Amino acid sequence: MAWQVFRPRKTSEMYVALSKHHFTLSPKAATALDANNVLLYYDNESKQVKIAKAEGEGFTVSKNKVLANRFRSHFDITAKGKYACKYDEKEGALVIDLDE
Repeated sequence: MAWQVFRPRKTSEMYVALSKHHFTLSPKAATALDANNVLLYYDNESKQVKIAKAEGEGFTVSKNKVLANRFRSHFDITAKGKYACKYDEKEGALVIDLDE
């Protein structure tokens, strides 16, 4: 039997993975946002989610994850998977386009 090694690759991509209960930030996205608490926004017309840094309010970021099931159900967001995001320096927020 020949042993094969698995070396995980670090990604330099900035993305947010959406699951049933969580939004998981890639390491690069989490570093750009640099937040312990966030507020979540949704634009129904453009189908975009914004994750903005908050001071002492909103959702807690734990291990690069945000518990977002109430947010998803409130806005009836059914999208799942990995979505590229952009960091908006002016607003200090990550923006995710769910139509991409």
